[in-house]
Amino acid sequence: MRLFRSRQPKPDSRLTIELPQNASAEHIVLTTRVRALDERLCQRRSWSEKEIRVLLTGAADAALRGGDVKKGQELLSEAQAVFDQDLQTVNRNWYLFALVLGVILVALVSAIVVYLANRQIGNLAPASTILALFTFAGMGSVTSVLTRLTSLDLKAELSRKFVIYLAIAKPLVAVSFASVVYVILANHIVSIGQWSTDSQQAVYWVAAFLCGFSERFASDILGRALPSNGK
Repeated sequence: MRLFRSRQPKPDSRLTIELPQNASAEHIVLTTRVRALDERLCQRRSWSEKEIRVLLTGAADAALRGGDVKKGQELLSEAQAVFDQDLQTVNRNWYLFALVLGVILVALVSAIVVYLANRQIGNLAPASTILALFTFAGMGSVTSVLTRLTSLDLKAELSRKFVIYLAIAKPLVAVSFASVVYVILANHIVSIGQWSTDSQQAVYWVAAFLCGFSERFASDILGRALPSNGK
């Protein structure tokens, strides 16, 4: 399966629109927008490609042959809405798929780090601590995506590779933040409240989950760990 298969548009797939010699500025603007959306449609596969092209053809015909630029603009707006909705759905599906790949990659990184910890290579935390830390960070990143999937705005992103890279990076960023925050909390560089010795590990796991769920939480902890200017 090739994730990054390029799709070259067919030579005859683009709309052919001929402007009359007496075309007004409004006709030229609308036709340009129709051609621009048609070009985007050639770059990205759409489930509603036929419907969108019918709407684009109708928009050009309404303005150029029917003389009603307003109706043409309405059809163009409808075509744009259908294209955006399709692109949004496709990008969200790829984002979820790539997020799974990111979680798998985090699992591989966790296995390597745990192996190094068991072999006592480097000054690493116990293997059980690392495994739990990475697990909670990964859970936080996945939960974050699932809870806001319907509000995830990807309709303007034409690059599928970028969508995939963005999703794969999210669990990795979560693990990186969780690791640094763990070091900060374990060494009492920053305090986020008072807790007993029995609940200390629970605080670490909750903090790791929050690092994956909200990057703002991790950024706040890192900001508090930095020395203030002039102090």
